Amino acid sequence: MVDANLNFSEKAQMKTPRCSIPLALIRDRWIMAIGGLIGRNKACTLVAAYDTVMNCWFDCQSLQTPRSNCSAIVLNQRFVYMMPGANAGAVKGSSLTIEYLDTGATSEFNQANEKSASYGAPLARKNWESLEVKDAQFVKAQPVCGFSVPDGNKIIVFGGQSVNQFIFTQADVSQGQVNVKQMRGTFKEKPNFCQGADTVIKMYNQKLYALDASSLQLHSFDQAQNLWVTNSLAYYKVPVL
Repeated sequence: MVDANLNFSEKAQMKTPRCSIPLALIRDRWIMAIGGLIGRNKACTLVAAYDTVMNCWFDCQSLQTPRSNCSAIVLNQRFVYMMPGANAGAVKGSSLTIEYLDTGATSEFNQANEKSASYGAPLARKNWESLEVKDAQFVKAQPVCGFSVPDGNKIIVFGGQSVNQFIFTQADVSQGQVNVKQMRGTFKEKPNFCQGADTVIKMYNQKLYALDASSLQLHSFDQAQNLWVTNSLAYYKVPVL
């Protein structure tokens, strides 16, 4: 683990080593490692959570299909949406599926056990659901990543095999399906998120910044103008090791 002062410390080890793992931070306490690659090219369904307070890992319910090289989006520190990317298991006929997990309401966690490893037991019992997306442009794009907008309800999805981006809210999720909408803003060229390097996405002053570490580019999206601007890290004079 690396702290704010860039000090490194070794923490509890995962039970099963993996790479290209989508991560999700839940309630500022648990870091969920969702799917990922076991070996060079084998995606898996394994899910485990690291308790940052108790320094321990515990197993969670597995995904319905193997996933890697994509990202998990967390809404309201509770709801997890796992993007499809180019994973074969995400294909359902002419649709794609997003895997969804409700990690539980605050009332489900026993505050008396807050200083115990068993505090995460309700999270470990939650099952993943498969949500179908039928939008043809979404299916073609095979989106790999996205971001929950700070207003707490919207999710913006992008990356994959397209320059397009999409949006949906909790209200767009119904009866096992997600009704996504295409947004006006597009990338000038296809980005390379979640391929061989981490993708970091943050929002500052109404602008969305997405770091494509594999191609050493920083993409910024101005919501007011619906415009993506892409520049190399060298343009911003960011040193690269």
